Amino acid sequence: MRGGKESSCQVAIIGAGPYGLATASHLRARNIETRIFGTPMEFWERHMPKGMYLRSASSASSLGDPTGRLALDRYRNLHDIPITKPVPIEDFIRYGHWFQQQAVPNVERRTVANVSPNARGFHVRLDDGEDFHARRVIVATGISLFSYKPPEFAGLPSSLVSHSFDHSDLLQFKGKSVAVLGSGQSALESAALLKEAGSDVEVIARAPKPVWLADVKSRGLARALRGWLSRVARPPFDIMGPRFVSWVIAWPRMYRHMPASLQQTLTGRAVRPAGSYWLIPRLKDVPLTTGRSITSATLTPGGGSRLRLLLSDGTER
Repeated sequence: MRGGKESSCQVAIIGAGPYGLATASHLRARNIETRIFGTPMEFWERHMPKGMYLRSASSASSLGDPTGRLALDRYRNLHDIPITKPVPIEDFIRYGHWFQQQAVPNVERRTVANVSPNARGFHVRLDDGEDFHARRVIVATGISLFSYKPPEFAGLPSSLVSHSFDHSDLLQFKGKSVAVLGSGQSALESAALLKEAGSDVEVIARAPKPVWLADVKSRGLARALRGWLSRVARPPFDIMGPRFVSWVIAWPRMYRHMPASLQQTLTGRAVRPAGSYWLIPRLKDVPLTTGRSITSATLTPGGGSRLRLLLSDGTER
């Protein structure tokens, strides 16, 4: 509290990534008093690997603004940036900063330390000691708090066991032997980048086989027609479930009113690991070991500079 009196606002947004910025732009366009806290695009700059591409198509990678004038392709046209497919992470980060400067210029680069409910809505405290009230609080902190390592790796040094979230540059693994666990976009693209960086890499996944998001344009005419009809029947998002389930999930006004148990059931059927079609040629020299899991991980004798992995089929790495 500064000056002995607490300030207030209608909405406080915690997080200045794509979702927080887009939400703030819509609220301010409706003249709703909004404060937004965080470092713009910080997660994308600090936790996404150099050389990465977005899985989503260019048309699905724009940040939402109420006028529709701040789309990704318009940014690239204004700055003479080639419209490539897929979208490089560097282009997306620069676009996010441009969007912020255009739509939400006064982001407060401070950290929210505590939020607690009160009679007026919420009491918010910042890490520098400021206190204020907000009628509504929107949490847009992203997925940075949800990185997960299987329990088989508990207690092992971070120099040998890490999450993809931990790395913005995979060149540090050049010349090393690396096992990548998982069959989603993050795992498969990390494996491709590691191979291209000079690592000896193998993908190990529980799924029986990878699921690939196909490119309709790369197919023959007949297959392209079937693919187009399938695309019409599916929602225009990277949701891999049955058509009806996918449409329900892609329709937020319906989905948000469902019981939590039904939401979890539908999400479990529709959201599954998948990789982009353009990763297939980049992974042609990378072993993909599927249908296996890690049952134990131990340090090798004599200094523990490597791990010994025991797989569910009894083999070792």
